[in-house]
Amino acid sequence: MAYVRGSWKSSKADWPMMQEEIRARNQAAIFLLAVVALPIMLVVIGFFYQDLLTSTGVEYAWRKAVLSMLYCLLAIFATSGMVAFYCRARQNSRQWAIDLLSYGIPLCLPIIGAVIACFDQRVTPSINAYFIFCVIPSLVILSPPKRTFLCFVVGYAVFYWLLPSYQPSAEILLSNRANGLAATTAGYTLSLLLWRANLIKFRQHRQIILQKQEIEAHREELEASYEKLQEAYAANQKFFSIISHDLRGPLNSTVQLSELLANGRDYLPQEKKDHMLQLLYASLGKTSKLLDNLLTWARAQTDSMPFKPVQLNVRQVVLETTELLQAMATEKSISLHYAIPAHLTIKADKEMVCTVIRNLVSNALKFTHDKGRVCIAAEQVGAPDGNAQAIRLTVQDTGIGMSQEKVSQLFKVGNRVTTPGTRREAGTGLGLILSKEFVEKHGGTITATSAPAEGSTFSVTFPCAAAVRAPRA
Repeated sequence: MAYVRGSWKSSKADWPMMQEEIRARNQAAIFLLAVVALPIMLVVIGFFYQDLLTSTGVEYAWRKAVLSMLYCLLAIFATSGMVAFYCRARQNSRQWAIDLLSYGIPLCLPIIGAVIACFDQRVTPSINAYFIFCVIPSLVILSPPKRTFLCFVVGYAVFYWLLPSYQPSAEILLSNRANGLAATTAGYTLSLLLWRANLIKFRQHRQIILQKQEIEAHREELEASYEKLQEAYAANQKFFSIISHDLRGPLNSTVQLSELLANGRDYLPQEKKDHMLQLLYASLGKTSKLLDNLLTWARAQTDSMPFKPVQLNVRQVVLETTELLQAMATEKSISLHYAIPAHLTIKADKEMVCTVIRNLVSNALKFTHDKGRVCIAAEQVGAPDGNAQAIRLTVQDTGIGMSQEKVSQLFKVGNRVTTPGTRREAGTGLGLILSKEFVEKHGGTITATSAPAEGSTFSVTFPCAAAVRAPRA
């Protein structure tokens, strides 16, 4: 059953859950009915039995017949109470027993009430017993309307056909049959109203529970989002403090060197001036690189950097980018080796790819000793059937390497992971963070493996422009 705007309708999806709620409610109601009815029945049976000893004739027969029905009721209430208590203690382990009681009590009580009402005709024309036993199950047991209707039809049929055997007056018989029909109708109406009211209640209760669960889930999501925002904010604050510190150093050096050159141009020896100019050049170069990465990162964070993926030849892009770094490699006598097939292509933004390659290769050169080696390789990686899904680009050096602890912190904003180069070159780690963002913007990945004194290997993946196979030799 499903609640719709204050009404109810059948729903197969809701019915299994509804059955559990009905069963739990009936179990509690049956146990409560037994607890209340048993003492009352014992008292009534006591009075009837006491008066039976002094009764004679018709009254004796009436009391004896009624007592037999009261004993049946006592047995029904005692049995149903014990079954309900057992099922409650066992946490609904005997669901079929509760279902049997839910079917049996609405059927048995009207029949017993009809029999008692017929026995009462010997002493009174009242059918109060039948009315009471029609109302009790209607107010206590939740039962589907069709099943309840069948139970009341059976109860009224017993009342209708048994009543003439005990009521000889045709007028009273007709009146009692009409009253019995009214009692049956009243009992069924109460049962139907109780059924519908409880179904609406169950539906509303379930909706409230679902809404509470949704609210709790949203609250947890909001808390998780808030924690992430707090972490991101703290990381960015720390990150910018690192950047400001590293930017202030080179700028102060530049100002001091410029001041020394300006004030000492007349008396400083040329050799000293040349050395100071070299320091000034190095400081300006570091500052320029830092500012370039910082501005690029800022553009990426504000989504003001256009993303225009096009088909690129991997070997061509790598050669063009590393050509600008050749002077740095020559100065340290580092050999650059390429293992990039000419046919490999990727679909990516050229500016972003060049930034990634430039950062990875310049880092490799910075941390590689003089006369060392840096190898740049690329290969297709993908499914076992040979269809390429991505291009993996690796930059491997023979440099100083780093510990696993530093590797795990490389791509996290706010973590200062910097190591001086082989010539005391300094860095901020911003290049790797920027590279990670650009690679992930393409749907790729970036990883690093390293060990102290064993060099480092950085690997990035980019999507293929097409599943291009190597040409046959």
